[in-house]
Amino acid sequence: MDLLIPAISRIANALLMHMSQLELSLIAALLLLALVAADYIYIRPHRIKNLPSVPWMIPFWGNLSILFPQAHNYTQSPCSRFAELAQKHGDVFQVRLGTRTVVVANSYDSILQLWCYHNIRNNNSRPILHTFHGVLSQSKVFTVGTTPFGESYLKSRKYMSSKLLNESSNRKYNSSIIDKEATKLVRYMLSRTTDDIVEMDITRDCQYFHLGVALILTYGYEINARANRDEQELADEMVYVENYITKIRSHIQNVQDYLPWYLRLVFDIFHGKSKFARELYHRRNCYLYKFSQFTTSRLDMPDEYVRRSLIFNYVKNNDQELLNGSQLGSICLTMVSAGLDNTPLNFQYAMMQLSESPHIRANARAKLLECYNNNSIEAWNKCHADVLCPYVVAIVKETLRLFTVLPMSLPRETTRDIVVGDAVIPRGTTLFMNAWAGNHDRTRFFKPMEFIPERWLDPETGTVDTNLRHFSFGVGSRMCLGNNLAFKELYVLICKFLLMFEIEAAKEQSPSLHPLELNQFPESIAIEPIETHVRYTVNDKTLQEYVEGVYT
Repeated sequence: MDLLIPAISRIANALLMHMSQLELSLIAALLLLALVAADYIYIRPHRIKNLPSVPWMIPFWGNLSILFPQAHNYTQSPCSRFAELAQKHGDVFQVRLGTRTVVVANSYDSILQLWCYHNIRNNNSRPILHTFHGVLSQSKVFTVGTTPFGESYLKSRKYMSSKLLNESSNRKYNSSIIDKEATKLVRYMLSRTTDDIVEMDITRDCQYFHLGVALILTYGYEINARANRDEQELADEMVYVENYITKIRSHIQNVQDYLPWYLRLVFDIFHGKSKFARELYHRRNCYLYKFSQFTTSRLDMPDEYVRRSLIFNYVKNNDQELLNGSQLGSICLTMVSAGLDNTPLNFQYAMMQLSESPHIRANARAKLLECYNNNSIEAWNKCHADVLCPYVVAIVKETLRLFTVLPMSLPRETTRDIVVGDAVIPRGTTLFMNAWAGNHDRTRFFKPMEFIPERWLDPETGTVDTNLRHFSFGVGSRMCLGNNLAFKELYVLICKFLLMFEIEAAKEQSPSLHPLELNQFPESIAIEPIETHVRYTVNDKTLQEYVEGVYT
């Protein structure tokens, strides 16, 4: 390729030198006509009748200008652009992204209409995207959430749910691991305090927390990122690789995925994403192999963590008939990668909100202590076992809604025709959920840009209102399988931080709490806030002494 491009360039220059201006104009016109004809006959996807359509003019490209050039500020982010288009074309409209017709839902009600109700079984697949499914996942082992609908997906989802995430059979053990890793995080913070105060951005340490939970449950591997330099380098490598893989799998960052294969090759020459994706594939395989070897080498001498792990029980129970090796790999991949954006970024944002909301913080701590006889040690020891405090639940839900870590969610593909008004969305159509628009829909949420946990509570009973939803875990048949685990992680972390610390704004606090304005990468699939320190002051010395003493 390095020799071919200069050769083509020299030939083109030689031809141009011997052509007149008229000849060049005629050739350009003929090429343009050929492109338009080829696009019309072979490439252009069919428009859906009776569904509003965003106009486009450029052959092969369509409306890809929504995604490229990439956004440089939050007003240009894809969720903002789609929401702006919805003001003109309605809540549900179609766009042409290269070779695909994509239907976009931009409101609370339209998301429920397309993803739930009678359409819940009609859009339960994922579209195949070249960069993620073709280049990065060379072994054809995808996470469960990105696997297209089929027998393999159903088997992986069922096994993961029953053996790892089932609330009735696994809740007690999973919660105990969350409790242990959350305590490890708090103890590390206590070790960093000066005069009982520490100011920090909690994101990276919360990523270590989530990795700790995921690796113990999956492999029985306990990672100690803050106690061992090699372990920290391993954890940092995983965070880096998985973060970039999230970007590569993004349906809103990889324009080449929507282009014909020959234009995709040209596009990749200038951007090199395929080469980087292959590098990430090999780097990921290195640490996945390390963890797999760790477990399989201890099958005859397992400790408690290994004995309770997914891999150990798969081998010992001879579950090969239920699940093949590739499907097991899909589950392992899911546990390692899923949640590294969700839990840490949401928790950091919750701390930022609480640091600016002393009344919410005080109310939450009081409500939490009421559930445990106003005994902070009892609350510390039991908050992981059961979700008893509705007000903390409301804080978690409001954080998930307001922050919306994946503003454009993950795409779906219809497996059957879907009727929307007078339009019929055919099978095989890609659907985009503008989760940001749905979570901030003014017709459903009063003052949607304000942090109001009370909106999730019944004003008369104080219990959680189950009729109100958010879309931060997706919704419908392909809703995030690990949503209960992620929710429990956030709940336990918030409980323990409320019990141990006074949470206040640091001097370097960001001037804005608007999630999109905080985003370092407005073009990205996930909101990654700029580094923001929060001040944590120990507010319960008795609890501090207990935690430092009992957990030595």
